[in-house]
Amino acid sequence: MLRALAAAYAKLGYQAGQLLAAERAAMDAAGIPAPAGFIASTGMETRLIATAAGTVGLLLLPELTTPAPSEAQFAKASAAARALRAQADLVVGLSPWGVDAEQLLAGRADGAFHILVGSGKGRGAPGLFAAFDKTLWVRPYAEGKAVGRIEILAMPGKDPAFKWQKDANVRFDVVPLKDDVRDDPDTAALLAGVGK
Repeated sequence: MLRALAAAYAKLGYQAGQLLAAERAAMDAAGIPAPAGFIASTGMETRLIATAAGTVGLLLLPELTTPAPSEAQFAKASAAARALRAQADLVVGLSPWGVDAEQLLAGRADGAFHILVGSGKGRGAPGLFAAFDKTLWVRPYAEGKAVGRIEILAMPGKDPAFKWQKDANVRFDVVPLKDDVRDDPDTAALLAGVGK
């Protein structure tokens, strides 16, 4: 199953993704390489990704070894996001910290993140504005039965006063993966029989 999932993710052509320790360990044990672009780390990682619309600064937050982040971890994440703003037109954080910690981070980071993509324990969210509309916070829904989509209509750039406005400079929604979503034949073939 892991081999098929890794191949399916590789086919999607992600520029960046985050592998958590248990995922990386399972793949290593099975001799499966990580999909291209996916990063497995134990510390905070940053990446700059050039796009036609501008530079995206990606900040991958480390997994927690405690039930909740410490004050120092909150401060380090906020400072790293602020530092990325000098190099990027859009700062995106990837967090495995869970809904409660992310809600605090989205508000406490004073808009240092333009977008915070959460994961881990807690409910999904198609998109919530935080930090006086300076941060868009999104979380996936459980069981992989939907795909979150964010469409950036105008990049924030270096403007410290930038705020998100739904349908003016950003659109976001959740696409349920129901029977009316057509299968990609190659991906369907990769996943045939998985989970049966």
